[in-house]
Order: sequence, then C-alpha cells, then structure tokens
Amino acid sequence: MASSPSIDLPTQLEYYVVRDTLLGENCVQQDVKRALELASTCQHPEARWLTEIFAGKDVNTPEEAKEVFLAHENDARALCFAVIITRDYDDVRLKRSAELGFAFAQVEVASQPEATPEQRFSFALRSSLQRERDGYSELGHCYRTGVGCERDLSKAKENFLLSAKLGHVMAMYFLGSLLDDADPQRWHWWGLAASRGYSISFLRSFLPLIDRSKADPSLDAVVFMIGRWLKGHIDMEKKKIFGDRSKFDSRIGPANRAIAFFTFQCCAARAAVDAWCLIARRINYLINRDIRKKIGMLIWEIRELALYKE
Repeated sequence: MASSPSIDLPTQLEYYVVRDTLLGENCVQQDVKRALELASTCQHPEARWLTEIFAGKDVNTPEEAKEVFLAHENDARALCFAVIITRDYDDVRLKRSAELGFAFAQVEVASQPEATPEQRFSFALRSSLQRERDGYSELGHCYRTGVGCERDLSKAKENFLLSAKLGHVMAMYFLGSLLDDADPQRWHWWGLAASRGYSISFLRSFLPLIDRSKADPSLDAVVFMIGRWLKGHIDMEKKKIFGDRSKFDSRIGPANRAIAFFTFQCCAARAAVDAWCLIARRINYLINRDIRKKIGMLIWEIRELALYKE
C-alpha cells in the first residue's frame, strides 16, 4: 500500500486532488462525480484503481460511492474510503484497513480522539514511512506537542514541510506557525495556505508586519512575500481578501502597499535582468551564453530579497 518512489511529484499531487475532492478534505469541497472524472485521467495507481471499480457505474453521492467501496471489502483501500467518504468514523473497517497497512487509514486512525498517545505516534510514523502526505502532517503534530514521543520542533518542521510540499493546507499553516514572523518563509507557507482556503492566520497577522516595516528595512523581504500572495487575491468590488470580507477597510491599505512593493521589486529585477543581458550581448565574446542565462536567472530569483530601492 505504500506510495511508490517511482511516482513523480506531479502525479502524486494530481492524485491528492482526486482524493481530496472525493472525500471533501484539505479545504476542498466534496464532489464525488468530479473526483471520478479527475481520476480517469490520472496515472497514479490508486486513481487507476478508483476508475476501475467505478467503471460503468453512475455514482454522484457519497452514499452511492460508499456502496461501491463496500463491494470490495477485501481491499484495504476500499475499507478506508467506505468509512471516510460518509464520515462514519466508528466503523471497525477503518482500523482493519490500518492494520492491513493502508497508509491513509493509519493516519486517520492516529487522528481519532480515542487513540492513545502511543497509538497516535505509532500509526502516524508508519503512515509517514509510506510517504503518505497526511501521515507526515500527523507526525509533525506528534513532534510539535510531544504526543507519544519526545517533543522535537526540528522534526516537527521537517515533517510539516514534507506534508506541505505535497499540498496539505494545514501542514502549511503549522509549518509557518513554527517560523518567526520576520521569516519570509512563514509568509510563503501562510500565503499558499490562504490561496488554498485557509486564510485566517495570514489575514490576522500581516497588518502589524506592514506597519513595522516602515521603520525596519530588514522586513522588506517579508513585505515582498506578503505582497506576492495578496496579489490576485483581492476583490475590490466585493470587498474581499482571500474571499474574506471581514475588516476589509482596515486591511486594504496595507495590503495594497505590500502589493505595490512586490510589484516594484519585480519590475526593478526585470530591468536589472534586461540591463545585464544587454551588457552581456555586447561582450559576447567573453561570456558563454549559458553563463549569461544563469546570471540573468540569479538576478531575477534574488528579487525575493527585496534589495531594490524605491
């Protein structure tokens, strides 16, 4: 049941979208029919399995999908999905699926209220060893709070990062919460989480940073990252930021300042790249083309340091 190392990251991420849509998890609205449509074009083994068992069946609701899963009770995957798709967490099928080694079932068992600290850590660890996205996140929680193990914030960050890279929204939030508010990476992960549907922490916390940055240039990289994620997520007509209309009037000014700063840094970096390319072409005989491209790319990438002066 483990995720094969041969599965490339894009395919893994594509499958998680399928699963989240099927089950209504990870800030994704449940839509069984849409999930099965997505599965039909995904090459992940579990997506192909879903397509196979639902072939020729007109299924639109979680209850209908559960009946299909129950027809395959010898399969640990079907046992797990039959429970989770209708939130029937008292069902013994979930524990059976976990005991059979299905990584997703293991992390679901670990997250149940009745799980002992030892069980929670054990199942989370077993799930993470199969490279399960939610297993990494659950193991991060164990290390963050010392559940069933010794508290270790370094290991918590490590596991939250692995989960966040696989698209787990709350892992993005918890990873950011373990970083300093002056660390641009906090705002990268909180911004990504906000764009996926969990914007509470980002919206609640970015205003003080924008205010502090007026007198503290060391926060410029943070303002850049905040502006990067706010750009494209403000609806002036509906007065919403990341789909949230609360405190819009007090937030919009600082938000626009962050976006303006982000935009300026990008424009300045682009101008620097263009200037470098022009100079490099004029002394072409001294500089290899690949080196020119590499240096241009480096100039563009360091825009996140927000070193250009307005």
